[in-house]
Amino acid sequence: VSFSPPQKKYIKRQSVVSGKSSDYSSNHDVHSEHLQNKLLHLLNQRRSSAIEIEVAKSEEWLSHSSQSHSYTAQSDCEDDSQSDSQGGDDVNNDFVEIDIGNSEMDSKIPRTIKCEVAAQKQKKKCERKSSEKQKKYSKRQSTDTTMYTSLDPEDPLIGLKFSIVKSDEKKSGRKRPLAKVNNMTNSFRLKLKRRKKRTIVLSVTIIFVAIAAVAVAIYFAVTRGQSASISAGTYQGYTNNGANSTSQGSSLPHNDPNIDKGSSGNVLPSSNSPEFKPNKNLPPINEDLSGNPNFPTLQKVSGNAVAVKNSPQFEAAVWLLNHDKMELTSESAGFLPRFALATLYYALDGANWKKALNWLGAVDICMWQGVSCLEDSSISLKLHDNYLNGTIPSEVSILDLSYLDLQNNSIRGSLPPSIGDLVNLSILNLNSNQIEGSIPSNLGNAVKIVELSMRDNLLTGVIPLSFEKLYMLESIDLGANQLSGEIPNIFESLTGLKVLNLGTNKMRGLIPDSIYILTNLVDLGLFENTLAGMLNGNIQHITGLQILKLHTNQFTGTLPASLGLCTSLESLQLHNNKFYGTIPTTLGTLTSLRFLYLDDNQFTGKLPELSQLSALKYFDAFNNLLTGVIPLNYGKLTSLVGLDLGNNTISGSIPVSFNKLIQLQYLTLSQNKLLGSVPSSIWQLQTLNLLDLHENSLSGTVPNTIIVSSLQFLDLENNQLQGTIPFQLLSAPQLKVAMFRWNNFIGTVDTRVCEGTSLGRLWMDCISEIKCTCCNRCA
Repeated sequence: VSFSPPQKKYIKRQSVVSGKSSDYSSNHDVHSEHLQNKLLHLLNQRRSSAIEIEVAKSEEWLSHSSQSHSYTAQSDCEDDSQSDSQGGDDVNNDFVEIDIGNSEMDSKIPRTIKCEVAAQKQKKKCERKSSEKQKKYSKRQSTDTTMYTSLDPEDPLIGLKFSIVKSDEKKSGRKRPLAKVNNMTNSFRLKLKRRKKRTIVLSVTIIFVAIAAVAVAIYFAVTRGQSASISAGTYQGYTNNGANSTSQGSSLPHNDPNIDKGSSGNVLPSSNSPEFKPNKNLPPINEDLSGNPNFPTLQKVSGNAVAVKNSPQFEAAVWLLNHDKMELTSESAGFLPRFALATLYYALDGANWKKALNWLGAVDICMWQGVSCLEDSSISLKLHDNYLNGTIPSEVSILDLSYLDLQNNSIRGSLPPSIGDLVNLSILNLNSNQIEGSIPSNLGNAVKIVELSMRDNLLTGVIPLSFEKLYMLESIDLGANQLSGEIPNIFESLTGLKVLNLGTNKMRGLIPDSIYILTNLVDLGLFENTLAGMLNGNIQHITGLQILKLHTNQFTGTLPASLGLCTSLESLQLHNNKFYGTIPTTLGTLTSLRFLYLDDNQFTGKLPELSQLSALKYFDAFNNLLTGVIPLNYGKLTSLVGLDLGNNTISGSIPVSFNKLIQLQYLTLSQNKLLGSVPSSIWQLQTLNLLDLHENSLSGTVPNTIIVSSLQFLDLENNQLQGTIPFQLLSAPQLKVAMFRWNNFIGTVDTRVCEGTSLGRLWMDCISEIKCTCCNRCA
């Protein structure tokens, strides 16, 4: 190999080969010395990578080199290959080293150049070894943890881990060929893609299987629950619609949270129950049905209505004859019931029902939501709280119904007369709708009715006399309507009646005598009418009576002493009438009594003795003509929550025994003639919410030690109280209204009251007696 004028030479040095000499001119110049120093420096660094050395010789050196250093490299390559064959560890497999230079340089450093012949020979040897080791590398990829980062900037797997055998690199002293690594990279990439694809397919399959399993489970659970039988004729409790009415001026709530529920078995939909989307896939209605052989059967039960397009009967007929996949005929047992329910669906806007699972579906009607087929072949239809909107069709009488519950919907229009044809009907609940018109007289033909509830509608007219035939009745609830006329004397045959609620109507006249013989009566509600007359002493025959509500009428006369024989009474509500005379002392024997409302009447005399009524919670005698003093034994009424004796002429002092009323929340003794001071025990009642003592002759001071953490309303106006008003009272945590006018209070209201308290209304004598910067009203 000959050097040509200035040219770059590449030398890769891994070892030093000794012992080659050739004639080298001793006339080397400064350039040769520079090259010698440079090579010595590189040897000291012992670099393993390729080093590029640019040898720039002067013309004198180049000419000398061309004459005395021209030689062939074949012999040298042969020598190097022999040394390589002898297994020298220091010989590089890619390059061999050949000495050039004179004897002086040979003693210090060899000069190596690239031998093309030896390189080609060695390349073949490397390729052979590479093919042998390729399999070893692929096997070790799963066990080695050495990181390899692809050198290709477009490679998407940059940074991915590959298995590189580090031990081989240390032995050979060189990196694995890039081509081999790239081959391994491509192989791993292909395996990764296949593995990822299998994982995705498996995940999607598992998700679809899970969804299908859940859907099947829900379907069977719902259908099983809807097909279960229910027992009809269950008595669902009492109805007392007037429980929340209050007399004018009374401070006590006229309600019974335990007994007077104002509802008769209302069942609201559970928040945990599944909500079903209504079936909006209605069939077209512009179809001709006259040629269908089953159509005449429908005409017999519905008349001309089934031929009127857009009518519920016509729509039901179109669905049944042309679209129902059950494909029943008029000879099928379920043909007409299916038509009746479909008519009900279209008449009451079934497309917008909240719960309509399986309606108009290809399943038996017993599987339709709200429809249950009982063991006696009758049907229970419960569609309460379901957004029903429309008029009940007469076709409902086709069904052999034993239970019909359509309460809490928006049903309007009048009741179909055919409802009386439901001879097996035992429960009829149409509460809380907008049903108008009168009650069909032929409803009396449904002689098996046990519970009849049509409360909170717009019914008018009178109570049908045919009700006397309903001898199985246990509950009649017609309250909150617009019924008028007198209460018919039809109750002699209704001996099993337990609940009679005619409250909040326009009934007039007297209480019929036949009511007093209903010995099984538990709840009698005739409130909020214009009934008059006296309360008959025969009330004692109703020994099981628990609730008697006659309030807000025009009853007069005295209360019969025999009322005390109704020992089961729990709620006696006679307020807002014209009763007069003394309060019977026999009321003090009603040990079960919890609610006693006598307010807004004209009772006179002393307050009754009630010390035995340990269960009494509310006693209201507001706005009467009562006199005398408050009995001391009222302190034994430890269950008392509310006591209102205001607007009477009661005298004396407030009993000290009131400190035992630990559950008292409402205390009204206003507008009487009470004297003395307010007992300090009153200010220690922690449950007290309302204290009204205005317009009496109370004197004394308000103590500084006050514990009224629940007090919200305080009225001490128009008394003779004196002294200062304690800041502790005005800063009660829940106090909203405080009235102190027309007393003898003095002093200054603490400014802290104006800032950090809950007071919204503060009335004071702040013109001269009291200095107050935040009073709402001054005397």
